[in-house]
Amino acid sequence: MTNVTNSTRSPSGGKSIYCPHCNTRVTVYHFAWTALQCHQCLRTVNKPDWYLEAYVKPTMEQTQKYPELTWTKNEYHQLQVCLDALKNIRNREDRRHQMDEHLDPHTRDVLDEVISMLSDELDYDPTPNELGEPPITASEMHAAAWKEHQEMHR
Repeated sequence: MTNVTNSTRSPSGGKSIYCPHCNTRVTVYHFAWTALQCHQCLRTVNKPDWYLEAYVKPTMEQTQKYPELTWTKNEYHQLQVCLDALKNIRNREDRRHQMDEHLDPHTRDVLDEVISMLSDELDYDPTPNELGEPPITASEMHAAAWKEHQEMHR
């Protein structure tokens, strides 16, 4: 884990540092300070104690159970790893004979629903699928309104 040093520089957009007590991310734009107060846990932390990367301390049980996980990736990556693990569980369950299945039907339905919801969330595309009405110019709006006005007075 890399700590903030006197030679640490901040880019123009700021630098993210992380509280060693609560792992809260704070953005700083310069390092001309000796200590900062964390906004989350309200502790005053000296400059060398701040981390430059988020630190997620896995439990021994987690590292043994899921050795393929890199515990310093962002949360969306962790959700993708979880989604892949859930899909693997479903695929193993699909290959089992009906009498040898480990999951009861209700649990299987919940698993399918969670996989669907996570997939939708991770694959979300914010761009709209429909373009909507084509743009209309002011002269076209004026001509249409004038035509409608003329029709009303006939």
